[in-house]
Amino acid sequence: MSDSLNLNTTPLFIAAGTEYEATIVNGGPGTVYYGTTKAVTSSSYDGSIASGASVHITSSKWIIGTTITKVFIDRDTKARDETDIKVVGETVDLDVSGTYDEASNLQAAIDNVDSQGGGKVLLPATPYNTGFIKIGSLIDIPQAVNFLGQGQRETRLKCSAAAAGLRFNAWDGVTTNSRGGRCGDFHLDGGDTATTCMDVHVAVNREFSSFRVSDIASSGIGLLVRGAQNTSFHDFD
Repeated sequence: MSDSLNLNTTPLFIAAGTEYEATIVNGGPGTVYYGTTKAVTSSSYDGSIASGASVHITSSKWIIGTTITKVFIDRDTKARDETDIKVVGETVDLDVSGTYDEASNLQAAIDNVDSQGGGKVLLPATPYNTGFIKIGSLIDIPQAVNFLGQGQRETRLKCSAAAAGLRFNAWDGVTTNSRGGRCGDFHLDGGDTATTCMDVHVAVNREFSSFRVSDIASSGIGLLVRGAQNTSFHDFD
């Protein structure tokens, strides 16, 4: 379904979610800005769309223009290549075709495990060479979560933004870090854009094994270890 409208300084809500998504096309002449809150302005926004450009959204956004601008909205049903991620007896659908940003779904699954006192997040295998789990932002993995793929040649995650990557055990000044978990059996692809792919911020009683990091941004860091105690790293590429 396609809609067209004249957008000006009043924010407009574009719905997108689990069932369908949308493409916003800016017909010009002004710039369109978008964000997750109604307070989006030309000085506070998540992203912008220049005249003649477009952006594909998979979650709801507010959009606004600073001048009268022609905007086209194309909606379509999601066609996801999904497989299950196993999370403490539950399953969460993840796209493994590399089309959709799964960072928020993956973070929600990790947070769910952490809220239950810890456990395993088991990532699915991705199609060889062509498939991957796309992550567009930083994912935090707490101390008590075991983060495991199906093998460093079988499960590939790929960053799609400079700030995207995996951060382990971000110190909050409260956590005791008395319980560790194993992380490994995956390939983290920096997509030639991630500046720090794996950030081991604080690790106690933890094991990192059988993992691979590749395609880091120019002058970027593949594996950054800030602090570790009783922690091992082995069999990584």
